[in-house]
Amino acid sequence: MKKVIRIILIVIISIILLIILFILFESNRLYNNSGSKPLIVFSTESKIRANGISRDEIYNSLFFSVKYECILDNKSSEDNNLLLCSGEEFRLFNKYMLWGWIS
Repeated sequence: MKKVIRIILIVIISIILLIILFILFESNRLYNNSGSKPLIVFSTESKIRANGISRDEIYNSLFFSVKYECILDNKSSEDNNLLLCSGEEFRLFNKYMLWGWIS
């Protein structure tokens, strides 16, 4: 019985460590490469703000979400929208902000 409990604890601890490693890897990658998307994306949301020039792009991934604040570029046309990122947020479990920047 002790051996089964020990194996179960090792499996649970291994899964938790893999989750932590994945979050650290993705956080570091997204922090260093501004504007890049997460490796695993479950859903995306695009919210256009009231002024019509800026929008929020939200990517929900495994255990975290990334929110980009984008502004419509002056070089955009009707059929080609060019967006410039003016801010970014990384939220753990879609609730706790780990890091963010606004320019």
